[in-house]
Amino acid sequence: MLVPTEEVAPTVAEPSPGENIATKPLKKRSASKNSLRISSVLQDEEKNDSSDPETPESTDHLPADDFSQEKLEQFWQQYLQQLREKDLHTYTAIHRYKINRLDDHQIELVYGSVISKTEFEVYVPDFLAQLKRHLNNFHLRLQWKLEVQTTKIEVETKRTIFEKLAQQNPALRTLDELFQLDFNT
Repeated sequence: MLVPTEEVAPTVAEPSPGENIATKPLKKRSASKNSLRISSVLQDEEKNDSSDPETPESTDHLPADDFSQEKLEQFWQQYLQQLREKDLHTYTAIHRYKINRLDDHQIELVYGSVISKTEFEVYVPDFLAQLKRHLNNFHLRLQWKLEVQTTKIEVETKRTIFEKLAQQNPALRTLDELFQLDFNT
């Protein structure tokens, strides 16, 4: 059984004269700043420039003390421990970085992958600020270097394992010939 219903017209609230009404979309969605694009990675590798955007251009009046590689590595280990407590994910990405002193004003960070570099880039301004204060050298510049390590994966069959052992102990070859061992299964 159908019951007749009344149609209700939608009501539209009229804006008061003091209200601003948006006639355009407020903001277009843009690509995330944290997104990784191949073109940006390639540009970063080509540039391989020093990155210290926070440093003012005039640092002539600030101290620039000498420092040693040992002091630099000591600070790096301390910073890694701080980072380990603060952000374990980033720590695991960067704990294998190598830090080198190139000269009185250049420090080189050797990293193994672009992804680990992007993980650490969030902390770079803080890292440089702490490093400059610790070493009392405010003229430091950071230089990035990608060191790709190729790992050779060799599949060892039972036969290759036997050959290696037979090189160490030649009596194994005579046993192989005598018993006609089959290492292929």
